[in-house]
Amino acid sequence: CYQVNDELRFPDESEPRTIYIDVPQFESQVRCELKGTTVSFCAPACKAKQGDPPVGGGLCQPDTDGVLGYDRVCYRVEDCTNISGQIKGLEVGVTDQFDDLSTRSEGPRLFKNFNPHEICTPALKCAPQCPIDNFYPGKSCFQDGMPGGGPPDGNCDMSCQCLPIVCGDGIIGPFEGCESDADCDRGQVCEECLCRAGMN
Repeated sequence: CYQVNDELRFPDESEPRTIYIDVPQFESQVRCELKGTTVSFCAPACKAKQGDPPVGGGLCQPDTDGVLGYDRVCYRVEDCTNISGQIKGLEVGVTDQFDDLSTRSEGPRLFKNFNPHEICTPALKCAPQCPIDNFYPGKSCFQDGMPGGGPPDGNCDMSCQCLPIVCGDGIIGPFEGCESDADCDRGQVCEECLCRAGMN
């Protein structure tokens, strides 16, 4: 994660911006206030301890399982109120690749005193400014540059190019929601790589 300067400014810092955060693994839902601007920008990365051999000329293996995922933009949250569930008193055993650098005994480390302080959202990097007005990554577009009376046939990519929507290749791309019905919530079906309400 990197500290960054972000041009985003909320119009009125005194105006509360309430968000709801649901964490299924902790069976907890909290209501928080979004404060300030961006705290950090987090990019997927691979790491290794000194002396570990690089993999394939670098630290990262091919991301075949989608483990690296998207970039993240993180914001500060404050004044969190518990709505359901309970994280007070929560204790979780955690282990990672840096355990053996510690002088502590073997076994999971104990994490406790959980307190929400940031929320991180998926983000997409793109060119700082696209040459076409109102053109940005993920926006639907027409490959010939002009609306043809039908639905858009492309998506704007990170370089402000209108690329065709590739659906059915088995890979959920940055601007797709699904490849099959199994990727959607119950009651939804996958149509044109987007999850839509199913027919009753």
